[in-house]
Amino acid sequence: MTIVAKAGVEVTVSGLDNISTPVVRAETSLGGEPVVVYAMLLASADSDTEARQRNNLLERIADRIGEETVPVAVIGEIGASQWSHAFRVLAGHGTLTDSSPGNGFQGTSPGGAWIGLRVPTQHLLFTDSLTTTDRHLGPDLGHGQSILVGTLAHSAG
Repeated sequence: MTIVAKAGVEVTVSGLDNISTPVVRAETSLGGEPVVVYAMLLASADSDTEARQRNNLLERIADRIGEETVPVAVIGEIGASQWSHAFRVLAGHGTLTDSSPGNGFQGTSPGGAWIGLRVPTQHLLFTDSLTTTDRHLGPDLGHGQSILVGTLAHSAG
């Protein structure tokens, strides 16, 4: 998993306690203000049991996000589309805003497939004090998905 920040921006990265799945919490700043970024790489569920485990994990992550006292962004592969129960769990039933509306359809998986056959399983969400100024698909890096790229900014409100 890769987190890219502009030169001169310090990023402190740590895993989450009691969560063994690839989820990273990074503390950084945006315009001199602290921001926390959660990055994750979750596999798609292949069974009801795996779906329950993923949803439980996303619920725990959503709880952690709800405890943050600074703006939060969440980016990464959650193994589910924005129309799924898993996505609603992560979004915290309105706590996080999905960056996809207004950006057209951006299916990420499987990479290399015609865009109309892809499913958007990578997401960028954020709390109400943040917004995106850019969101687009990057190249297929050979792991079966095109990468989602977004630029965060403080919201005007």
